[in-house]
Amino acid sequence: MRDREGTELGGLSDVQREAIAVGLKVLKHRFSYGIEDPSACSIRISNEIGRVLSTIPLEKIKHLAPQA
Repeated sequence: MRDREGTELGGLSDVQREAIAVGLKVLKHRFSYGIEDPSACSIRISNEIGRVLSTIPLEKIKHLAPQA
């Protein structure tokens, strides 16, 4: 799936927090997104012209999330 609107963020730490939040949401509702195997998916972070800046495997999102 692709976020066609995007989100303007202030810096790299904001970008990582947003990617983790989206990834956790996708993992929580993965079956409604049609994802049976999270290890086959990733979050791609792109700039405003669509250039991919970073990729985070979905299976690693929980390890990156701050522990509460």
